[in-house]
Amino acid sequence: MKESNIEGKVVRYANSRGVLSLKLNVVGNRGWPDRLFIFNNRVMFIEFKTPTGRLSEMQKHIHRLLEKQNIIVAVCSSVEVARSMLDMYFFGEA
Repeated sequence: MKESNIEGKVVRYANSRGVLSLKLNVVGNRGWPDRLFIFNNRVMFIEFKTPTGRLSEMQKHIHRLLEKQNIIVAVCSSVEVARSMLDMYFFGEA
């Protein structure tokens, strides 16, 4: 499954649960995660990859910078993993 297909299904799921999702197009700043999810004063970034996809060095660097600010950054290669991450972080559900 393509990254865009995984992302689209996860965005629809998040929206159905009341989670706001924003596509990030940070002009001139490569490496930022694909999406920002916001719910009840909490934020999470998700980078979508195919099962064989790899993070670039710039993506790894940006993820480390965000994590130093105590921001959750997840790398998800399936719809099920991304849904689980959203459910656990925003709703305390496993």
